[in-house]
Amino acid sequence: MAKFEIFLTKGSGEGATKIGAYCKALDKAGLINLNLICLSSVLPHNSKIINKKPNYSYNDYGKKVYVILSKSRTFNKGETICSGLGWIKEKGDSGNGMVVEVQGNSRKKVEKDIKNSLNEIMKYRKEKFKEKINIATEEITCKDGPVCALVALAFGKAHGWGK
Repeated sequence: MAKFEIFLTKGSGEGATKIGAYCKALDKAGLINLNLICLSSVLPHNSKIINKKPNYSYNDYGKKVYVILSKSRTFNKGETICSGLGWIKEKGDSGNGMVVEVQGNSRKKVEKDIKNSLNEIMKYRKEKFKEKINIATEEITCKDGPVCALVALAFGKAHGWGK
């Protein structure tokens, strides 16, 4: 059976407003001009995470894309922000897995919180997970204007609104 591709992407940006910074980060991540539908924390059967920016086009403008998203924003000069996603897959080749979204003020703290969170949620699952915890982060420091850092798992192709 073919694997369902999920794109791991990230971006950060500075703007005149927090929304402007968010738009710049979305653009860098390849998620601009899409309606993002945020999912919680579960990787579906046969999923495969690919570490690359998705290739959505102008023809996808306004379409919906399912994502697991970690984002943080600030306008406090000198403040560093970091967003991160961490995931762990079941043993075997099912593709199933769990994801956590974490934000903080340093990459080190975000990575620690991701590891602790995944270790905690594995306690409540009957499934057996692989030992390897995967982590992706994006960090930025506010210099002149508002900033945003985001990491996303984008679930496959963009979907239209019709039948």
